[in-house]
Amino acid sequence: MRLMSLMVVVDGRVREEEIRVFVYRMMDLRRRLAPDMMFSEGMVRDWFTAHREDLDETHERDAILPQTLEVLSELDMGARIVDAINAVAKADGHRHDSELAMITAVAEHWGVKVPRR
Repeated sequence: MRLMSLMVVVDGRVREEEIRVFVYRMMDLRRRLAPDMMFSEGMVRDWFTAHREDLDETHERDAILPQTLEVLSELDMGARIVDAINAVAKADGHRHDSELAMITAVAEHWGVKVPRR
């Protein structure tokens, strides 16, 4: 959830469209990774709200990305995760440079292509 939520805040703006796509994509990933896990859309929104302040801090964000990628490395879901964060980035109508940089870092981590706009 941390990686997906970073994409919501990385451009310095948080828009409702991005939050909606974040929640939708988190629920989709949950269905694929842990279908029996009790996890609701409200819980995803609450988690984002509770952690937003930490995610907004640039120095925290720079530390969180490598740590999160290390934890997620064991998953064979790189292409799906890159697709999901790209969807969040595009939710407001465009990908900001900071969003593209994060997508690129995550795609390179898993050795997958960076999605076209």
